[in-house]
Amino acid sequence: MREIIEKGYLYISCPPKYKIVIDKDTTEYAFDEQARDEILKKYNNKYSNITYLKGLGEMNPEQLWDTSMNPETRTLIRVTSNMAEDCEKAISLCMSEDSIARKNWLLNINEDDENINDEDINDNYIEEGDEV
Repeated sequence: MREIIEKGYLYISCPPKYKIVIDKDTTEYAFDEQARDEILKKYNNKYSNITYLKGLGEMNPEQLWDTSMNPETRTLIRVTSNMAEDCEKAISLCMSEDSIARKNWLLNINEDDENINDEDINDNYIEEGDEV
């Protein structure tokens, strides 16, 4: 795993947190509350529905393609060596059979995730047109 990370081959797909349906022809996605609020402001708070997406499992195949797999519209983060140890631990935990530990980690991820910080993530976003 470490070799894959050090060579820059490991990416994390970042699905959006919110699906905002403005009308039958317009749907937008937001990755955080600030982006959600900006979208709502753009449409003068007129919308049909807002859905909080808990994860990839809640998306239908078309949404999954549009938000997480399509190279033209997805958001990726390149995992770097300073993130490697934490990523290895997270992947091992997520793939383990210890469902209680996994659930506790997922419930507390925002409270104690001090090793992978916003600066690490922001520095490693893959922009449209970047070679992946």
